[in-house]
Amino acid sequence: MKDQDTNYYRKVWRNTISEDKRAVRPDPQKSSLPTLVLSTFLSGTGMEISFLGSMKMITANTPLNYKARVFSAFYIITYIGVGIPIIAIGLISVLIGLYNSIISICLAPFFYILSRMIIFLNLKVFS
Repeated sequence: MKDQDTNYYRKVWRNTISEDKRAVRPDPQKSSLPTLVLSTFLSGTGMEISFLGSMKMITANTPLNYKARVFSAFYIITYIGVGIPIIAIGLISVLIGLYNSIISICLAPFFYILSRMIIFLNLKVFS
């Protein structure tokens, strides 16, 4: 009985995987290890530079008796800022696919800033 159940679930799993059009199937023509390594290096370097600059600014401008509080708040905000987009990409990718979810998460701050600029300019013009 147990073997029959296992075989049934394996068949269902195989059919689900083969019929799912959103499943990620890497194209050997488009996958590139050097591109992955270069993009990882560049994004890591950019994050390190911004993190180091933020830490220098906090160190220079924070009074000695508040440094622990400010640094702990900085770490919490940084980890939330890095973690929430990753979780959002995972949740949205179920609905619209991985590639489209990454693009939409990357473009979301741009459109938010653009909308804020339009609102700001409209308020300035009509005031």
